[in-house]
Amino acid sequence: MIILVNQETLFHSIKEIGAIIENAEVILQDVVAKGDAQQQFDAQQLLDNIS
Repeated sequence: MIILVNQETLFHSIKEIGAIIENAEVILQDVVAKGDAQQQFDAQQLLDNIS
């Protein structure tokens, strides 16, 4: 199956994904700073995998 997507739609989707990742990083950094030990550990692992 071949799915055709126009370039504008693709670029818009990529920008949205970038914004979601940036928001996730901010939330995870907050958890690293303010969470309990397990939350901090889990959040740091996720941050390490994002970057």
